[in-house]
Amino acid sequence: MTSCNRLNNPFSPMDFKKVKNINFGILSSRDLQRMSVTEGGIDQEETYDKSASGGANKVPKANGINDKRMGSLEKGEVCDTCMMTSVDCPGHLGHINLESACYHPGFLNIVLKVLRCVCFSCSRLLLGNDEALRGKLRSVRGLRRKKLDKCLDLCKTRKLCGGEVVEGEDGEAPEGALTGCGATQPKFLKDSANGGITVEEQDEDAMADEEEGKDMKRFLYAEQAFNVLTKIRDDDMVLMGFDPNHSRPDSLLIKVLPVPPPAVRPSVKFGTDRSEDDLTLKLLDIVKVNNNIRKRKRDGAPGHVVEDYAKLLQYHICTLVDNTSPGLPRATTRNKKPLKTLRSRLKSKEGRLRGNLMGKRVDFSARTVITGDANLDLDQVGVPRSIAMTLTYPEVVTPLNIGRMRELVRNGPDNYPGAMCVIREDGTRFDLRFVSGEVPLEYGYTVERHMKDDDFVLFNRQPSLHKMSIMGHRVKVLPYSTFRLNLSVTPPYNADFDGDEMNLHLAQSPETRAEIAHIMGVPRQMVSPQGNKPVMGLVQDSLLAVAKFTKRNTFLTKEMVMNILLHIPHWNGEMPDPCIISPMELWTGKQIFTLLLRGSNRRISLIKAGIRSDKNDHPVIAESDGKV
Repeated sequence: MTSCNRLNNPFSPMDFKKVKNINFGILSSRDLQRMSVTEGGIDQEETYDKSASGGANKVPKANGINDKRMGSLEKGEVCDTCMMTSVDCPGHLGHINLESACYHPGFLNIVLKVLRCVCFSCSRLLLGNDEALRGKLRSVRGLRRKKLDKCLDLCKTRKLCGGEVVEGEDGEAPEGALTGCGATQPKFLKDSANGGITVEEQDEDAMADEEEGKDMKRFLYAEQAFNVLTKIRDDDMVLMGFDPNHSRPDSLLIKVLPVPPPAVRPSVKFGTDRSEDDLTLKLLDIVKVNNNIRKRKRDGAPGHVVEDYAKLLQYHICTLVDNTSPGLPRATTRNKKPLKTLRSRLKSKEGRLRGNLMGKRVDFSARTVITGDANLDLDQVGVPRSIAMTLTYPEVVTPLNIGRMRELVRNGPDNYPGAMCVIREDGTRFDLRFVSGEVPLEYGYTVERHMKDDDFVLFNRQPSLHKMSIMGHRVKVLPYSTFRLNLSVTPPYNADFDGDEMNLHLAQSPETRAEIAHIMGVPRQMVSPQGNKPVMGLVQDSLLAVAKFTKRNTFLTKEMVMNILLHIPHWNGEMPDPCIISPMELWTGKQIFTLLLRGSNRRISLIKAGIRSDKNDHPVIAESDGKV
């Protein structure tokens, strides 16, 4: 156990514990009611209180779909639960207590499997007292769903509830006894047209006359299935792969419907009118049908009337989750436009996951075609001037840079290098595109200047398949309209120059610049942590040039040597003696290559152990010619 003080956390005296494991389960009705802020459940069919005078900003009705305890979207109003405004309140869950259980479209197949494994009459496993079969279920390892599939495989051929009835002295089965009622089991079929399950059983009158009865089909209402699932014993649940504490079979059905907060389904105002979200309209339909079921039960209506309303409630639940389900008629608005419900908002490329969570849009980024440039350093990226004049970096004015900042502000947004904006300490912004005259600068002001040489950026090529698909580079502002890249850094990006495009992100804080330079920079990413080997090296012209440059018969004139030395940024001015003086001064490629190397010990030795000379060796490049 670790104390908060040891972790430099002064806000809590509590001790920390390490997380050992995480259990995933199904929220039960009790869990949903405990998480909900609408005590007693939502049962009002009106969204806004007509008696309250709220003008354009109508007052949400208590225990309604937009109850203020779930959060508020109006400016200036606070949430009744967390007392925060719409800017800070994330929204809170509500709930509807359903008068009739409903099938969950996502769990329908699992419910179908469970019903095929247990007795429809006594809710015991169809295996009865067969310990051999029960032992097979206990021996299944791995995912829990494997147990349910194995159990279904063992039970699918059983037509009768297995086992013998073991009665106690009082005529009831003692606790822990493995019993079975011997009842004939019906067939359970998926009913896509009604979003539920159909039961197929033989006509009892025909069976009594010992004739071959015709199969009778009827819709199995979720309330009936709920009664079967709630009576399943804990030990039978474990054999089927369920956890009695966290994922009970009866939790697969909906008795309490969670209601998302208004922040998930905001309404749109048009003057004094208000247009509700599709989810709100569908939840209102559920509340109305649920109230009708409650009223019919209270008035003692015939069973078939209540069942018809239960079927309608099941339809609304299914279309709330998925309005594109095959077999079910689409729920539409008054304009006959299909409602966009939960599944439609999550799936597809434009959904919440891929469109909003994984596919975010960011500022201070650029994208264009890449081309090669052998004159750039390995960690440099050539950036077009047009991009450098669009992306900005916020630099704080200090005594050390106030002169340079004044010059940038004076250049303005249309001259490079310049600035786009000046921000005072109180947050006031001066956009230099619309300011005439000079803007005075003081210490502490922030100047959003143009991107300049040696700024740190993130460079990324999609698809980003490993961590070297995004690395840090230094900027080199160049003319023309493409990103320039050293050829040796293309392998980790899997990039080529046949039209590939790459993304650039400009760092916006000193902390980000430090992380890019010391963690994500190209020099820090040369060795892959996956294979512990280099992911980049010399390619193309550079590789061939080094081989040709260091051959034994490569000689350079004085003019060639001088031109090469011009391109060495760290050359100290010293020049080696020529290896040949007469009839003209010549230097070997190895001599000049040595000048490229930094430090006092300027040597590269290539030792090839175990290689013998061969008569087919190239006469110019011999095996011993490895020293530079």
